[in-house]
Amino acid sequence: SQVLSGYRRLLRARALAFKGDTVALQASHEQIRQEFLNNANETDPAQIAEMLKGVDDVEDFLLHNIVQGQLNDSGAYAVEFDERHTTRMAEQEEIEPVKVPPSSPSDMLDSSGPPKN
Repeated sequence: SQVLSGYRRLLRARALAFKGDTVALQASHEQIRQEFLNNANETDPAQIAEMLKGVDDVEDFLLHNIVQGQLNDSGAYAVEFDERHTTRMAEQEEIEPVKVPPSSPSDMLDSSGPPKN
């Protein structure tokens, strides 16, 4: 069925998105399972279709919008983009930079990245 297929797709997408992060893997598995159990008795075809659209949206978000960073020896986070991330970035018209609040430790960085002296 489409519902079971959607459930499996979400489990695979979360396995890719949170690879190596046991806490996130467990939490996302529990959340996905609980959401499907909460709606197991739904019989309205329109509601089911709407929920399946939500499954598609969540799968897309997990696969293309989540990037893991690893803390390196210098105390910074290193991020590696997979092809699934960069392909999506190339398709978007404009990617907005992340806004960092001025009270954060990174306010010592200017827009080019190296620390200010």
